[in-house]
Amino acid sequence: MKYEILIMLFPNLTETKQQDLILKIEKILNAKIIKKEDWGLKKLAYKIKHQEQAHYLLYYLETEIDNLNKFKKMISINKDVMRIFVLKHEKKWPFEMKTSKDLKFPERKQIRRDGKNMQTNLEKRPVKESYK
Repeated sequence: MKYEILIMLFPNLTETKQQDLILKIEKILNAKIIKKEDWGLKKLAYKIKHQEQAHYLLYYLETEIDNLNKFKKMISINKDVMRIFVLKHEKKWPFEMKTSKDLKFPERKQIRRDGKNMQTNLEKRPVKESYK
């Protein structure tokens, strides 16, 4: 299965302790890591466990559900991890998807090449006599 995992580590970890924790996490996941991003230290929108910053790690990986359950148990007892978010992807990874410019939404107005707006199905409804 395809998963996206965001891990937030406490900001006060030393560099060696942080690297050891990352290696431990990757070993427990026992997964095929598709993409790994180290976002570094970021300011939080609100305090979490009395912290204003966190070190972010983002993983895109393929693994079995048993490995993911072991990972969640390990993270729940680890005091160096602030939070985790796990997302399951059915088809494509987010970085493989088209940009929003390429997507077409049927309920929105489509713009012609000449710049004029085309009518949508919603605008073609007949107007009631009482509103005229």
